Amino acid sequence: MMGRGVAGIRVLAVALVAMVWVGCSVIGGGLGGPSDAERRDWERVAVQLDSDPESARAALEAFVATWPGGAFEPDARLRLGDLALADGATEAALVHWYRITRFAPRSPVADAARVRVADVEWRLGNMEEAQNALSRVDFERLGPLDRRNAYRMAAGVASDPADQVRWLVLYRAELEDPAELDAADDAIDAALSAVEDGDLERLAGRLGDDPTVARVWLVRAERALDADDLDAASDALEKVRVMPLSPRYATRLSGAVERLQLRTRGASDIAALPTFSEAAAAPMPVTEGAVGSIGVVLPLTGRYARFGEESLYGVLLAAGIFDADAGSLDVNTPAPLRVVVRDSAGDPARAAAGVRELAEDERVSAIVGPLVSAECEAAAGAAEEAGIPLLTLTSRDQIAALRPFVFRVRTRPVEETQLLVEKARALG
Repeated sequence: MMGRGVAGIRVLAVALVAMVWVGCSVIGGGLGGPSDAERRDWERVAVQLDSDPESARAALEAFVATWPGGAFEPDARLRLGDLALADGATEAALVHWYRITRFAPRSPVADAARVRVADVEWRLGNMEEAQNALSRVDFERLGPLDRRNAYRMAAGVASDPADQVRWLVLYRAELEDPAELDAADDAIDAALSAVEDGDLERLAGRLGDDPTVARVWLVRAERALDADDLDAASDALEKVRVMPLSPRYATRLSGAVERLQLRTRGASDIAALPTFSEAAAAPMPVTEGAVGSIGVVLPLTGRYARFGEESLYGVLLAAGIFDADAGSLDVNTPAPLRVVVRDSAGDPARAAAGVRELAEDERVSAIVGPLVSAECEAAAGAAEEAGIPLLTLTSRDQIAALRPFVFRVRTRPVEETQLLVEKARALG
């Protein structure tokens, strides 16, 4: 109801001003460049807009009354529309902006006016009017804020999910705020989920070299795995692996790679793995005479400090630091195996920094830790980049996928469950 009322007012207003605008265009110099007097008046108004915003409306209205149809009237009406909208006068704002788009379509601010028209029409539920306004926008002529809004609205009014993704990608490229980037990623993921399988490859081609292409191929790989099309999944994952992918999607990629590996190896290889009993009965590796340094990155302060301390005690015991023959307590005769500890404090950034610092020490052969999933993900990326072995204490399956230098040495929930089931069955 509201949208139709606005449309009626708009049509009436345009009809009433049409002849006045056309007539004044010749008188006011609208068909040529602005006169010196008009330019001086506009410069004074522009200064007043910056120095005294409260009187801006009166100054703009006076300028429009003095120079109807002039070269700077579209600029003045664009500002008047902004002020009207800020005051809640939606109809008045639309009248100003529609006058620009109808009677000064080649004005430098005409595309900005079209974006504003589309925004208001979209919010009023008038999708056809919004689409019509956006279809006439030259995005290259827009300022950063208007261009960002235009991309956002173009995605909102797009009926095809692939087109929606393409507009959202352009919109995301205009953002800097982390929260807005996350929201844009959520919107892209939602739109990608609605893209048909056959359109994913075409969409990847249309996106060119944008980083989002990796996410398109990741979706393609996941769907191929769901359909047991291992060749298609392998081809898609190969494309993802050579493309930049944000940490947000690293877990999904690792999961897809592990699924493909399990499917490719088959059940016979899985059955060949040792059981818990066999692994427990295997002889312990010989570490007598071992020398060198082992790095440790654990949360020794913060909410996970207790778990970090217990893990550190385990590392020190395993390293033989407290053994009677480990060496003299004399600092000049240290134990042959050296443990270098860094506190991650439960912070992923500190965990990664600790790994990088330890990796710079040539005496450190490998690093143990961290504990928490987010820390482990950050530390794993740093270890892989530095090329130093990292033995993570996480139960997450995907942490080591596609990372030759990263290992998981903690049992997974599925393994613990299997052990409990075996014990329960043994007990009858």
